[in-house]
Amino acid sequence: PNHPLNAYLVTHHICGFGLKILGITVDAENIEDLYADTPCVYVGNHQNVYDVFVYGSIFPKYAFVIGKKSLKWVPFFGWVYALSGNLYIDRKDRNSAISTMTATEEVIRNNNKSLFVFPEGTRSRGKGIGPFKKGAFHVALNTKRPVVGMVATKYDFNLNKWKSGTVGFKVLKPYYITSTETLDADIENIHRGFVDFQSSYKNL
Repeated sequence: PNHPLNAYLVTHHICGFGLKILGITVDAENIEDLYADTPCVYVGNHQNVYDVFVYGSIFPKYAFVIGKKSLKWVPFFGWVYALSGNLYIDRKDRNSAISTMTATEEVIRNNNKSLFVFPEGTRSRGKGIGPFKKGAFHVALNTKRPVVGMVATKYDFNLNKWKSGTVGFKVLKPYYITSTETLDADIENIHRGFVDFQSSYKNL
């Protein structure tokens, strides 16, 4: 219990199997960077429920997630989430949210773990990359960990068939945020990397 490898082992098998059933191939670049020894703050783009399959099949080792409190009530997924050392956040309660972020930084510092976050905070539903909230980037700054982007191309589909059968996926190079003075510019640079990959991927 409370070990992030639980999430890694379960999601890789189940989500990988789910992609095969759906007939989807993930064309991943720089995937080896996910398994480097340096703990970091992973950030991904949030599109819809199919993120579970795409990101789950590539989920990095020793990473934990911050998710909505309601996740604990989702059958099976909620159980795996709870047993993998992940944290819950109540965005409506500012004090609770601050407490969760403080606990997050302690886990990263003291346990040598990585954090995974969808910084948009909501699903884009195929409308491109939404604006990033600052929480994850403050964590990276405060813990002196690099930010590593994990960006997926749009996976527009109808009810039974995905558009191309292939999802482009790229692990961006580690990006260090070193000052609050440059935080906004740093976030914009990372965001631009997401937009550039989505717009230039060969299958789009």
